[in-house]
Amino acid sequence: MGGLCSSCCGNSADDIYESEQNDKTNLLGNPVGEGTRTASQSISNKHNNADGVGDQQAKLNRILQKTANSYIDVPALNSSVDQSSDKIKDYESKIKAALQKREYTESSNLLEDTPQLERTLSGEPLTEEDCTMVKEVSTSILSALQSIQVTNSENLVIPFNVPQNNP
Repeated sequence: MGGLCSSCCGNSADDIYESEQNDKTNLLGNPVGEGTRTASQSISNKHNNADGVGDQQAKLNRILQKTANSYIDVPALNSSVDQSSDKIKDYESKIKAALQKREYTESSNLLEDTPQLERTLSGEPLTEEDCTMVKEVSTSILSALQSIQVTNSENLVIPFNVPQNNP
């Protein structure tokens, strides 16, 4: 009964690839140059091919159509790769331009030579509030580091195949 229904009305699972457009359909061009089949052509082909050879040909055509739908034409996608490489070059040039505008040193240590020492020393000194804040933060960091304790919950080394002495 199922075979009769699918041969007369068509199998809905196979017709999905012929009638609907999915995300891969737009990627596929028409490499052979054949026109696309309309729904009326696919119905007439199913009814005209009543013999066994035509039925096998229709099945092969469906398999070919499924394969074509799952095929991604890689040479057609090269243009997007070129566009992304152009974007990468553009972003790199923008980053370099932004980094040149500001003084950026990768390793900025406190013990660096300062070119204008007089200017640095003649600047405003730290306020008492800033000094107090630095002391409080360093004290809280020190107490947090000292309060770290490791609790042994399991054996770190487990012996294998060692007989246990049971008294």
